[in-house]
Amino acid sequence: MKSIITTLFLASTLSLCAQDGALRKAQKELDNYAYAEAIERYENMLSKGADTNLVAKGLGDSYFALRNMEAAANWYAEADASTFDPETECKFALAMHSTGEASDMAKCVSVDQSMVDEILNQVATQSGRFSVTKAEFNQEGSDFGPVFLGDQLIFVSDREEGVAVKKRFSWNNRPFLDLFVLREDKYGMHVVERIDGKINTPLHEGPGCFNADGTEFYFTRNQTEFEGKRNRSTRKLEILHSQWENDAWTTPTAFVHNSTAYSTGHPALTPDNQYLFFASDMEGSVGGTDIWFCEMQNDGTWSEPKNAGPNVNTTMNELFPSVDKDGFLFFASDGHVGLGGLDIFESRFENGTCSSAINVGSPVNSTADDFSIAIDRRGNTGYFSSNRDNEASVNDDLYRVSFNHGRMFQFEGTVVNAEDQTTIPFCNVHLLDADGQVLATSTTDENGTFSIAVEDEGRPVAQVLADGGEEFSEGFAEESAFRTIRYTTFTGDIPLTPLGLIGTAELREASEGAIMIGANVTLVNTATKVAMAETTDSSGEVWFDLDPSTNYEVIVAKEGYFTKSGYFTTTEKLSGTVDIANAAGLDLSLEKIEVNKTVRIENINYDYNDFRIRTDAGHELDKIVALLKDNPTMKIELASHTDARGSDSYNLKLSRKRAKSAVDYIVSQGIQKDRLHYKGYGETVLLNDCGNGTKCDDAEHEVNRRTEFKVIEF
Repeated sequence: MKSIITTLFLASTLSLCAQDGALRKAQKELDNYAYAEAIERYENMLSKGADTNLVAKGLGDSYFALRNMEAAANWYAEADASTFDPETECKFALAMHSTGEASDMAKCVSVDQSMVDEILNQVATQSGRFSVTKAEFNQEGSDFGPVFLGDQLIFVSDREEGVAVKKRFSWNNRPFLDLFVLREDKYGMHVVERIDGKINTPLHEGPGCFNADGTEFYFTRNQTEFEGKRNRSTRKLEILHSQWENDAWTTPTAFVHNSTAYSTGHPALTPDNQYLFFASDMEGSVGGTDIWFCEMQNDGTWSEPKNAGPNVNTTMNELFPSVDKDGFLFFASDGHVGLGGLDIFESRFENGTCSSAINVGSPVNSTADDFSIAIDRRGNTGYFSSNRDNEASVNDDLYRVSFNHGRMFQFEGTVVNAEDQTTIPFCNVHLLDADGQVLATSTTDENGTFSIAVEDEGRPVAQVLADGGEEFSEGFAEESAFRTIRYTTFTGDIPLTPLGLIGTAELREASEGAIMIGANVTLVNTATKVAMAETTDSSGEVWFDLDPSTNYEVIVAKEGYFTKSGYFTTTEKLSGTVDIANAAGLDLSLEKIEVNKTVRIENINYDYNDFRIRTDAGHELDKIVALLKDNPTMKIELASHTDARGSDSYNLKLSRKRAKSAVDYIVSQGIQKDRLHYKGYGETVLLNDCGNGTKCDDAEHEVNRRTEFKVIEF
């Protein structure tokens, strides 16, 4: 039988109109939570001609309260469903769902049946996240409500260890519930012992929680009411608080928000001890029992309770909260779409707000009641409670759970053209965290849709970026646009604007390759002479809107660096991205200007004993011409060198002629003569060992026949 700590929250008072004394007595037992006695009375009435519909419904309600879903479903099926109120319709649907039968779960949740099926499909994708094994220390009755105290496990049980004579609970003829501890003895063996001190009493004690250092204990106990002088009956639950002092737990004191008008129980503290969650049916609950929380005030008192909100609470029952080290709230519910009975859900709790509840999936959840999960401080193992393996789901057992991997969140959406709403296939989509770091990447399919799964590692997705490539802009879906359905987050459409034709360039510093920020890039339409100018951004990049079938001049400049220019065309290109550097044949690594630094002009070589400019040398000198045109205030010196063959005086004259020949060529290309100086060094500055008297081949001598330049004024 489901324990009283669970059932007192789940029980509901029904209002049948009894037709005779037997029905009234059965209904009274049902209203007083005496479900076993109620079942016996209802079954005895079946042979006495009582209204079968009322009896079947009463039996269905009784077995549902005991969480025996199979029996509840069978008896509800015997009753006249047309007489069911919405609550009974929901119970019938839940009972059917728990037994694996098709049922209209939309009667219990705030979504239609198609969404129920979708959510269940998403829950199924979580398989493999956990491994589950049944704990070896379970016993005949119920064990549930685990919580960690350091490396020890505290849990609730109706086992008989620890006392010589123990009172029996008339509900199920089992001992009253107490709190027990699982610890290792000196031989390394697991032993279960009843908690010493002032915690356990002749009443029911239920699930609790400890603060971060284990010195405070909040736990559940049932209140009492007296009927007459001798009869004691359980009615409500309350939260008590005890402190560890002098190696013992102090006499418990009542939680400030306890009341005889409603139940409070199942307390759970956040790791920072700032919030206390609990389950209650207090005024303001959405329905059944809800998850509530209080915040610790500066004066050390708890604030007024706040409902955890619609992302957590439903019109059915939410209970057994717990909070892991990462701030995720776990709780049990039969009001969210699940696998059957109570399922365990989780919700991210931040700044006093709970995110959408997510079903943790199988194998933790099953068609039976699964509830009350506790995660150890390392976050990789824990325990939870379930009645899945017990006959008629009467008793609860503890199960060990290990985490194989983290929470997997799946993001889905469609990338579309903002102008005509057509989908964009084969587009890259990235999940980004709050710092803009890429967490996962995928590509839209032929229909423009994407689906990306990412493991939650404490870096939640803050943005979904659709990379439009060469033809479209980038598109974003911010965190606020996400619509989460359990483990799947829908972003809707991400519209991208068609780019047309985009020109782009990246500039870097030549010597060290550093990004060139603040460089000026100008594009001039050679036909219209209209100029566009941009400055490189923090990435060293510039972007231009280009016209198709157009010729452009590009000019790249930054103070203190050699200016560069070139030409490119967009002929036969209507859309996409143009790499300006490649199109113009330019190396956009800007070289810093240093006065009097010698720069060799590559491939300015001369034939032996000749000073005339060769054709290949002319091409290289054209680069000097372009450099001087791009930098109109620059003056340079051209220096020419010979090899060592011939006399020293002859080589000196030859080198002067070669230098003058280079200057004459540059002047012929439109450069003012007063910006150019020349000097011949003959064979005085050789680049190898091919000096006088050294035998070298012509290729080795040719290395020394060269022209260099240096900036002498800027």
